[in-house]
Amino acid sequence: MKSTELTSNKINSKGFTLIEVLIAMVIFSFGILAVAQMQIRALHGNSDAFSQTEATMWASNQAETLIALPFTHANLIAGTYFSQAIPFYFPSDTAQKYGLSWVITNNNTATVPAVNISKSIVITVYWSVKSNDVATNYRRTVQQPFNYIKALPI
Repeated sequence: MKSTELTSNKINSKGFTLIEVLIAMVIFSFGILAVAQMQIRALHGNSDAFSQTEATMWASNQAETLIALPFTHANLIAGTYFSQAIPFYFPSDTAQKYGLSWVITNNNTATVPAVNISKSIVITVYWSVKSNDVATNYRRTVQQPFNYIKALPI
């Protein structure tokens, strides 16, 4: 009886069964697929963050250009303004165009309505993003509002 027990223990302890190996491969495959999906989403997130950073840079550049103008300059008259599309090429060599617009409104004081000492300016940068989930593109925007206050003589 002892020899039969020893023989059965040797047979059972030789390695993994085919079922165990297949189950391990299925579990490993699900893990690899999850990591691959995470990498794809990270790449899309990085691309989106890059576009938003670039748009914020264009908005800041336009804000600095407007602030550098004298308060009574013709380009600071109340109204809505648009610039031409700004081309930018991503590292993947696909052209991305940003649009730029800004709205200027006069902020008159309540005590003296005819005196204009402040202007509100809202700069908007917009661009289109291709969506893999939807057949159409969708539009993204970055807005940068600020007030331009006239320096009053002392």
